[in-house]
Amino acid sequence: MLYHLPAKAAKIRETLTPAVRSLTRDTEVVLPAELPSGTVRVLMQTLYLANAPDTAQKSSDSPRPVLIPRLSTPEHVTVAKHVQSLTRGSLIARFLGNERYDPAQFSEAVQGLFRDTPQVSVTEVPATPEMGLLTAVGQGASVPPRLVVVEYAGAADAASGPVALVGKGITFDTGGIHLKPSGYIEDMYLDKAGAAAVVGAIWTLQQLSSPVHVVGVLALAENAIGARAVKPSALLHSLHGRTVEVGNTDA
Repeated sequence: MLYHLPAKAAKIRETLTPAVRSLTRDTEVVLPAELPSGTVRVLMQTLYLANAPDTAQKSSDSPRPVLIPRLSTPEHVTVAKHVQSLTRGSLIARFLGNERYDPAQFSEAVQGLFRDTPQVSVTEVPATPEMGLLTAVGQGASVPPRLVVVEYAGAADAASGPVALVGKGITFDTGGIHLKPSGYIEDMYLDKAGAAAVVGAIWTLQQLSSPVHVVGVLALAENAIGARAVKPSALLHSLHGRTVEVGNTDA
């Protein structure tokens, strides 16, 4: 289902988001029948995202006021349901990105998310010596790196094959021996946001029963400092067969 955003979508979000976040009690939101579907889409998406916490933990500790949308037409109801599925996928990505997970905890969270979803399979693949680049990034950490493969079999197309989504999942990036300075290192738990986005996208696809075959690959590791951390000028062998010299452990 395609929706065209109104030209002033950014302005709607900019105006509405602080208003929603300032609410202190449950509130009804009435959307008039004359509103175009595109505007309803932006409004509903903004309401859902602005009213959500940064992490699932904050969701349970400090619940936000409930927003009660009053939709005037069947078309608006259809739009709202579709947006709700899309937004839920965005929030899953937000929660996974903002949690302070190590590679094992991230993998467990993904497996739990899809445990009761028959169309999605989750497979964890331990990093092997052949995966020289991934193992090098995570070799200084106490929790070893791993690959997690998330496959949604919404449709099989033998001619074109599945769509591949690959997400960077560095659960914390200290920079390694080239240590990041203060002012940059504090939010490096967000270096797994690429993997989180892949998970959110696949969750949304299966929720909408999209007729696609998607394989998501999450490369999970922690770039930590320690006696075993990869050194500058190390020579590494990739799974692809190429040899790589490390110029900077943060890059």
